[in-house]
Amino acid sequence: MKKQFVTALGLSSLLAGCGVVDSGSSGYCAGSFQGGSTDWSCLSCSGVDALAGDQPFDVAIDNDAGTSRRFQLGGSGGEMTIRAFAPSDTVFPAGVRAGLLMRFPAGSYNGVSVRFNAYLGSTPVLSTGGGSFAVSGNVDGAGSDTFYQVSPTANFDSLEAVITIAGNAEQAEFSVNEFCGDR
Repeated sequence: MKKQFVTALGLSSLLAGCGVVDSGSSGYCAGSFQGGSTDWSCLSCSGVDALAGDQPFDVAIDNDAGTSRRFQLGGSGGEMTIRAFAPSDTVFPAGVRAGLLMRFPAGSYNGVSVRFNAYLGSTPVLSTGGGSFAVSGNVDGAGSDTFYQVSPTANFDSLEAVITIAGNAEQAEFSVNEFCGDR
């Protein structure tokens, strides 16, 4: 299976394809969050259990694009927030490419998006940047594994993806494969 690159320009929904990468490769970014940790929260979701005490999204920082974690967001709307923390003493420099390889469900929605926040320690250095969104319809790459990216304008050591959906009659299944960032 091939992976598609998608680059978002600013906060617009103008997207440009940039090439393909084999599923076993992490070639869409030079650096990994492997050795770090993840945290998450959700609103109107299933397929993950906050009370289980595990970190179901650690698979998204294992430097293996072939592994993934699936979850569902509610038909009337939902939001999943996943934050990947770099290993201690690892900082990604400003202006590099960072993002998330994931799969949006096929279909048509009133609103669907993935947006990124970046942090250095607990200080936000980027808020709701990059990624992709659609007011009506779906994001580019929906139905296939796609790399959504952002280029934070300041150094960062964690990247947060905020995935939202609204306006579908049934739950929609998402798949999160890998966070990465160039170093």
